[in-house]
Amino acid sequence: MLAWHVVENVAHYPSYIAYFNESIGGNRNADRVLIDSNLDWGQDLRRLDRWCRDNHVAYITVHYFGGGDVEWEMRSTNPLALYSPEPKPLPKGFFALSRQ
Repeated sequence: MLAWHVVENVAHYPSYIAYFNESIGGNRNADRVLIDSNLDWGQDLRRLDRWCRDNHVAYITVHYFGGGDVEWEMRSTNPLALYSPEPKPLPKGFFALSRQ
């Protein structure tokens, strides 16, 4: 049991907020247990910002449903944050979508 616990923790580092153990089927069933902002508190916005910086993405449209502040967390790029569907056409380029 201790070895299983250690392997699970190491495998999900550093995303502990969105970690669900195997008793509910792991992360693939997480949205059946908790939805909305219970899963997304903005923990991956900095990771997205780092990806944009590493891949030289100057502009990205982020359709986001969560608790983080897109403009604050993504400082190395110019994100266009959309928090709800809009009827107008989207700009060309890169897109990032939150799960919800």
